[in-house]
Amino acid sequence: MISLSLFRAPASGRAPRFLALVAVALFGAACAQRVPKAVAYSPADHLAFRAGGTATIAGEGFLRRPNGRLVRCAGSEVFLVPDTPYFREWISVFRAGNRFEDAAALVDAHKEAVRVTQCDMAGGFRFGQLPEARWFVATRVTYQLDRVDFSKIDLAHDYWRDDAMLVAPVETRSGAVVRPVLSNPNRM
Repeated sequence: MISLSLFRAPASGRAPRFLALVAVALFGAACAQRVPKAVAYSPADHLAFRAGGTATIAGEGFLRRPNGRLVRCAGSEVFLVPDTPYFREWISVFRAGNRFEDAAALVDAHKEAVRVTQCDMAGGFRFGQLPEARWFVATRVTYQLDRVDFSKIDLAHDYWRDDAMLVAPVETRSGAVVRPVLSNPNRM
């Protein structure tokens, strides 16, 4: 539901700055392109990643907000995907702010290569019984802002939602525990 208070003119004549920020946000969203997938998914290229092993990933995901508070990925899904040309292309396209044409069909095609878990209440996550390999681990951190500072615009009672996808490369070794931290530097 959209709050009608978003359309109120901000106090102190700051409406032009507010409208400029809204225009920039809308323009950015409109610029996202749908691109074709260049690298095809090959089950054979991902077979080794589906095998079991003795490696473990035990990490955490959080964002440090501008006000210094931490927001954890509590309850969010965490994805572990193989570091292959297919998934590197996914990450590159998303980092550029674009999306794939027919993404739902692509996700259906590669779902067997993706491992999924969930962040616990403290923002921790764990993947066990992994083979030695290079991976990408990704999660989303979502939170509501109870105050937004658009150069001191007073919107104290409006609620704004912010989220970020965090992605980091990880390399597993047999018998070892890797402890990645997904945070602000990993934001896409």
